[in-house]
Amino acid sequence: RRQKEHSEDFRAAMESVMGCGGNIPAERFSVIEKTLGPMWQSLPKNHLGRVEWRMLRYVTHRYFMQTSNLLVRGFEPVRQVNSSSLGTADIMHKHVPSIVDKFFTGADASQGFLLSDAVSLVAALEQLIFDSESKLLGNVYEKLQESQQESVSHETLFQLLESYIVHWLLDGEEEAAIQFALKNQTVLAEVLPHWQQIRSFLKGMIKSMEFERQRRPQPGHARVAMTHRYSFDEAHEA
Repeated sequence: RRQKEHSEDFRAAMESVMGCGGNIPAERFSVIEKTLGPMWQSLPKNHLGRVEWRMLRYVTHRYFMQTSNLLVRGFEPVRQVNSSSLGTADIMHKHVPSIVDKFFTGADASQGFLLSDAVSLVAALEQLIFDSESKLLGNVYEKLQESQQESVSHETLFQLLESYIVHWLLDGEEEAAIQFALKNQTVLAEVLPHWQQIRSFLKGMIKSMEFERQRRPQPGHARVAMTHRYSFDEAHEA
């Protein structure tokens, strides 16, 4: 009974995180479970079919690497996990520290976790990451004095994404230092050794978006596809 209550409380907590950014379609949970399933089968479990926190952490890391090649900060495999360092996602520590303290430490963590718990954790992390990206992109729009309600040109989209990726890579740096770097490509190349490759990647990604829009125009958006203008949602997708 205690284990059942723990899982119900855990899923309720994850749902509260997901609720911050809106409702997640039920089919999304099915997709996550289908992806996690084969990994989950190979994990060592206790007599109740539950895995310990280290294994939940491992399978969550594997999920994000497999589906989006995304290394979630805090879930790095090389990070040591012990009583003083839980190895939880930094984004959860930042936004929902009380949930981290309740479910990943002490007696609650010792109950172990089910596949349904892993699905809830992954969905909650996806929502937190999405919300964090939206906020950062919105800030970049504001700094460049662009409206999120208006479409932007190909050139402006590149500028927005360039600023976004620099802010993301230099997270924690003073804004003045980031703005100085953005105005000087030489400085950026020194601070970010692979900066030219990153810029080439961004340009290629925008061209791929243009090609895809022209190849598969959405109903009523054929003219927009040909004018090479982009909405905030399309910038976020990029």
